[in-house]
Amino acid sequence: MQLAVLGASSLFSGAGLFKATILGASIAGSMIMNGRKKPTGKLNDVRVSSASYGRGIPKIWGTMRVTGNMFWATDFREEKVYVTQKGKQKSGGKGKMKGKKGKAQPVYKYYANFAMGLAEGPMADVLRIWADNNLIYNKLNPDDDDLVGPGFSTRDQEESGKRSMKSAGGKKGQGGASGRFAWRFYAGDEQQMPDPFMEEQEGVGKVPAYRDLCYLMFQDFALEDFGNRIPTITAEVVSKVTRKPQLIIFENMEPPTKNWYRPDFGSKMIDIVRGTLFMTGLDENEDRVVRMWDMDTRKEVKRLKYVDVLPQTVPHGEAATPMTSSTLGTRTWTKANGNDFEEFGTTPSGDLVLYKFEGNYGPILFMDPSSGKIIKSWGRSGNILADIWNGIFAPGGAFPIIGSGYYGNPVPYTLVYEVFGRIHIFDEYYNKIGTIESEGRRTNYRQGSIGTEQALLMTSTDYAGVDRFNFYYAPVVGPYMGKTGTSKDLALGFEPSRAYETKLGQWPEVRGSKGDVLVMYDMAYIVGANCIGIIAGPAGGTPWVASMDIMTGKILWEKRLDGISWAHLNLNGFRSPKSYINTNGWTIEGGPYIVKIDFHLQTVDIQIGREGYTNVAMRDGRYYWSERDAMIGFATIGGEITPVIQYQDRKVQDKVDIAQIVTDVAERVGIEPDRVRTSGIETQEPLLGYMFEQPVDARSVLEELANVYQFDCVETDNMLVFKMRGGAPLVTIQEEQLGVIEADIGTDNERLSETIQQAMELPERVTVSYYDPKNDYETGSQYFKRPGRPLPVMSTKEHLEVTFNMSLLSKDAKAMAKRILYAAWSERTTQEFRLPRDFLFLDASDVVTIQLKDGRAIECRITDMTMGANMELEVVSVANLAESYLHTATTEQPQGTVNQPGGSVAFATPMVANIPYIDDNHQNLNVKIGYYWGAGAHKPGFNFGMLQSRIEDTNWSTDGYTQVDAIWGYTKQPVPPPANGWNIQDDETEINLIPAFDFNEQAQLWSWETIPDEEWPSTQNMIIIGDEVILFKNAVENSDGSVTISALIRGYRGTIDAAYRHGNGDTWMIYTENSVHLASDSLEYLDKDQQFIVNTGNVLAPFVASKTLALTGGTERPLPVGNVRRTNLANGDVRIQWSRATRIGGAMSNNGSVPLNEESERYYLFLLPGEYDAKKWDPEDDSLYVWKSEILTSGQVIIPAATLGTLSLSNRRDLNVVIHQMSANVEWGFPLGTKLPYALIGV
Repeated sequence: MQLAVLGASSLFSGAGLFKATILGASIAGSMIMNGRKKPTGKLNDVRVSSASYGRGIPKIWGTMRVTGNMFWATDFREEKVYVTQKGKQKSGGKGKMKGKKGKAQPVYKYYANFAMGLAEGPMADVLRIWADNNLIYNKLNPDDDDLVGPGFSTRDQEESGKRSMKSAGGKKGQGGASGRFAWRFYAGDEQQMPDPFMEEQEGVGKVPAYRDLCYLMFQDFALEDFGNRIPTITAEVVSKVTRKPQLIIFENMEPPTKNWYRPDFGSKMIDIVRGTLFMTGLDENEDRVVRMWDMDTRKEVKRLKYVDVLPQTVPHGEAATPMTSSTLGTRTWTKANGNDFEEFGTTPSGDLVLYKFEGNYGPILFMDPSSGKIIKSWGRSGNILADIWNGIFAPGGAFPIIGSGYYGNPVPYTLVYEVFGRIHIFDEYYNKIGTIESEGRRTNYRQGSIGTEQALLMTSTDYAGVDRFNFYYAPVVGPYMGKTGTSKDLALGFEPSRAYETKLGQWPEVRGSKGDVLVMYDMAYIVGANCIGIIAGPAGGTPWVASMDIMTGKILWEKRLDGISWAHLNLNGFRSPKSYINTNGWTIEGGPYIVKIDFHLQTVDIQIGREGYTNVAMRDGRYYWSERDAMIGFATIGGEITPVIQYQDRKVQDKVDIAQIVTDVAERVGIEPDRVRTSGIETQEPLLGYMFEQPVDARSVLEELANVYQFDCVETDNMLVFKMRGGAPLVTIQEEQLGVIEADIGTDNERLSETIQQAMELPERVTVSYYDPKNDYETGSQYFKRPGRPLPVMSTKEHLEVTFNMSLLSKDAKAMAKRILYAAWSERTTQEFRLPRDFLFLDASDVVTIQLKDGRAIECRITDMTMGANMELEVVSVANLAESYLHTATTEQPQGTVNQPGGSVAFATPMVANIPYIDDNHQNLNVKIGYYWGAGAHKPGFNFGMLQSRIEDTNWSTDGYTQVDAIWGYTKQPVPPPANGWNIQDDETEINLIPAFDFNEQAQLWSWETIPDEEWPSTQNMIIIGDEVILFKNAVENSDGSVTISALIRGYRGTIDAAYRHGNGDTWMIYTENSVHLASDSLEYLDKDQQFIVNTGNVLAPFVASKTLALTGGTERPLPVGNVRRTNLANGDVRIQWSRATRIGGAMSNNGSVPLNEESERYYLFLLPGEYDAKKWDPEDDSLYVWKSEILTSGQVIIPAATLGTLSLSNRRDLNVVIHQMSANVEWGFPLGTKLPYALIGV
């Protein structure tokens, strides 16, 4: 890279005069007032390799993707093959014979040898390589199925390519291969040697080593899939590999937890899908508490005490084949049960699996950890049970797995296994649907999932427990279990592809060859190597590692870890939180040893001693986190039990050091490092990579960095000094100390001049373009715009676009755009003043305070100082607002604000509500089932969601889109029935809400606010809890993060029936037009179970957060009738009258402009034997009523005295009734159940 001499600051010049100016004095000055110059290094949206003389060699700091420049090549090698009519290739004599006979056609193939220059060396490593836009090498996952993309030929290049590309050794380049493509990497260091193939072609001693040039050498590269041309080669390279700190300590909640730890291995679990770490402890009262830490933020986020959420009465099954709604009963779990629960697994949706010890057999429970709601329980108790559908014998654990349905759709299951091998299978609704039997009793049980087959692995010793392991598999493939507790149909039953598991293989293959007694360390499916990885060995002896083919059970590779014994390795509870290892292998540590096992390369690397190694004693079980090559466990830190992540041997590229870039740039233009002071650069905002591909002057480099990271560069005392903007004032200057700028006769002389830049010239929006490493380093852009409320920004429409040659995460680019915009506006005021020579100690970039006589204090940052012949300093400055230079550029939000996050989210739960139309304008004129939905994101970062649904195992249909997630959560206690009825303010009930989010980023979505008296009642605060719509006046945020709402209007828009059906841990969502949406479905799907998901782009996440329910046509159902009244007639009959309710508007009147939405009136009235129970009422269950009217066509009915008599009723007794208005499309409207008391006056 060519750099011109720094022109940012001039050294002393002139006769006694000097001028001190800082780089990028202000955002407004450098980016706006000077015009929008073209960026010094334009980002390459289209990368094309070239073979150009004089092309700049990119200079890279950090990690970047660069385009190769071909500087050496040979002629193509031609190969002639014959292709038969069946597509087979023949070469040599056989091919010619077939060609002569007309059975094959000649085809020519070409291969190239070439070298591609990448960047100025030295570089540390190459991470990924692309040919055109096709990924051909991935260091992190060499066996990625997408490496060469679709449409590539499958010809093996074993003979022509790989054989010649074995490692050359020494400093001759590192060999590498990926499928059909092979290459050598040269880092460009001072020890680099010439490439041996180049020397073979050119002659020994005639080829330079190309030191200081990082390049790739491709040999015998097949051009078949690139139009017989050399493709554009781009590569992701890293300049420096640094060691990551070995130990990361989680942050605990208050109060401290020294005495809350229960040292049971089963009490610690990881839900990788939801990113939660669980551990169960005991509090000061010896009550069990489930503690939860977020794996991303590494903070404790929740504590759940069992006794606080009990008692609960829940659906329970214990004798069904399989479990269905018709075979489920109920069971009540009391507070006394709470301290007997054992946690031993999680489900695909992140719920906890609990076990209640009650003998050899005991029930299991499924609990939502967010709300403490027990969703379902299953199993009997006892010591001997004959039927496998009755219970689980000695449960060993539970884990999630994604199986497949009949059509290949992913289906989540929870597998609960017994100590002796039997496996119980539960569907996504926690119904037991099947059991996989075992061939005899076994020990040493493990499990895992196999690739897309998602099969279950089991390994065990023979019953005698000696000398080798048996491996089994049982694919979890069956029908989609689309049945819920509301379905009246029987489930289809679980049908695995085999009735019993199939034996896959044995290890060791030869009995006794690996020792007399085997101890299983761990086993798992190794995704990167597409095999089963095993580590085991004789007790007390030397461990072995082996890999097994997942299809045939054949042992592919085995190696003894010589020099390592079981005592050396830290085997304490090592196991995987997932059922597979999503990399190439394991890293195992113990004491000073680290053992790296690569199943792809079939190598074992044993290291003794590690730089920067920090050991910590983990208590009991640990988990191996393969994606991070780290151990997760619990340690005693400062006397408190705390989760920790201990990296095994992590070497990663850390953030780029801005100070190092500044020093390098200055040194390149001849400024010695000892004349550059960068200690003032304190920015901690991450920069992943920085690059220039073309010659550029040093000033442009430093100005760009200064404007982005808000630092100044000034020459002082023959030094280049860099320091951050927004510092504290160095001195306070009184107004009388200022020199006179302009003398006025008869008035005070002017000592300070202020100029405010016109708002029309300032940007309304700033857009930052950058390299996006999450999108293969294509050009990304983020913008930040000034708010339009409460007042518009002077109607400015200026748009500032800036381009940075930087590799950034999207959130960091957005923070840059925000900071640039804020700084541009905060620096719009410029001051000019003069100072006496007493202030020669000041430098440009210093911050001073000017105290004026009128009481104002102006804080400003000096940008320009000039000394004249009279030794007076002429100073130019800009306003200094420290907050605008914050590295994160955050702004304050009002208390109680829920903010919209940015970025990506793991998954979101579909929130579906069967309710009437919330707004009259939502009326569906196409006669479909309408319903409301929202996306319940589980973490910050939601930016898009697509609602999809399906019936049983059919294809998915898309029902709606959203860019805003719902404001949602759970209720802390069951919501009680309304105190005063519906549409009447309830001042007695308070509802405690637990938010299921903790969003703290950009745009404001919602604030918990109390509605003023003069504006109440209002739909401003509207919440949907279950299927009840409630308006609330008061909202109070509590110290524990929950929210209490009160002054309620219950059953709004006719949802009073749902007000009596609430249970434990109901979900809720706030209604806003942006986050809650109306969708519709065909009438043919009425009352049929459907599975709903919110697709956020994650492959498996939607299926683990699915929700199944039947659309009951809430928007089409007539509302409950009103104005119900009773009249006793003289002959003993009873007349009951009511007013119909229109579905839209809900007015209790037969007149008016609001349409009825039904062609005719139709009603049914029921007489009940007792008071109306909304939770149990079902108009099709004839056991719940004693009399049902005929279809009624008007709002009244007369019940004869004779009829009342046969029912043991009369007109002198209270009558309990239920009235339904009927719909032509969805039949039953919402019920109105009430008691009509007897009165002497007859009405």
